[in-house]
Amino acid sequence: MKIRLLVLALLCALLGASAFTLTRSVDEYPLLNPQLVAEITYLSKEYNALPVHHYVVTAANAPAFTLEWQIESAPFFRDTGIISSYTMANVVYTFSDDPNEAFHLLGQTDCGGEVAGFAVQNPSPTIWLNGRVFNPVSPWYQSDFWLPTIIHEIAHDQGVCVGDSPYVESSTQVVTLEVMAAMVNSGNLEALHGLLYEWRSIVEGALMSEAVKSPKALAQFQRFVASVDGSPEAIAFSKGQVAGRFWTKTGIEELKGILTRYELAPYEMVKNGLRVGYLAANETATVDSEGRQAYATILSPNGQALPLDDLRYLFNHLDALVAAAQLQPRR
Repeated sequence: MKIRLLVLALLCALLGASAFTLTRSVDEYPLLNPQLVAEITYLSKEYNALPVHHYVVTAANAPAFTLEWQIESAPFFRDTGIISSYTMANVVYTFSDDPNEAFHLLGQTDCGGEVAGFAVQNPSPTIWLNGRVFNPVSPWYQSDFWLPTIIHEIAHDQGVCVGDSPYVESSTQVVTLEVMAAMVNSGNLEALHGLLYEWRSIVEGALMSEAVKSPKALAQFQRFVASVDGSPEAIAFSKGQVAGRFWTKTGIEELKGILTRYELAPYEMVKNGLRVGYLAANETATVDSEGRQAYATILSPNGQALPLDDLRYLFNHLDALVAAAQLQPRR
């Protein structure tokens, strides 16, 4: 199941040009991690340099459009080495008047009926996606988070599904990034929009996981988010107010848990994997001597390590790939 409660409630509008230079951004937010501030500023610059883009999913073409991306992703999942065969999923778009589901739940899957709590028991997994992505009056309409959401749920259906929930989700996030990076590196520059959106969201979540421990740091975090947000400042802060009311009711510990499994843990796993060259396969998360997750392994369906070759190449050549995307004609 993929639930992006924080990044989409508070940060989802990070679509505009940064108003600050990298140096100024770091200096103006002394309570924030300067490495993460600099990285987010850089990623925002690259993301904003991409041409205006939409994943053109509509009510009329949603089944076919989703199937196209499933078919396109299949060999890239196989190429990671952590699965032996690819399983196609049934994809259903749903609508809900429940605020929690409508505003925060992007997608979920039953993994072919293997996960307790789902009534569906069939050999072909079912993915449910939030139908707001093809509602023209919704701010989610054809958003860049559509592609990483569907790839994330497909990753679950390939076997990154059964186990400790936080570890399953953080592993799935990393697999999603590596698959999308492989797609970009093969020439599919449409996938670059979704990949940059997803990675920047993860880095933002990692930053907030630190800032949420201090009211002053959290206030600086919110100002920083507004500084890299191209939408009007009033909109950026109104979204922050909405998110604040939600988490006041839901509880800060729940927020911290979501930030860890969807943002902080994947960020640390990618950084460790890039440093070592791969993430070793393990069924459960490893811990260090103090009982903290070591972020050195990944849940691998067939027990193979996950090399992060494509993410490494993409990060090392991001400027050139963004420049190439600027020249690519729209289909």
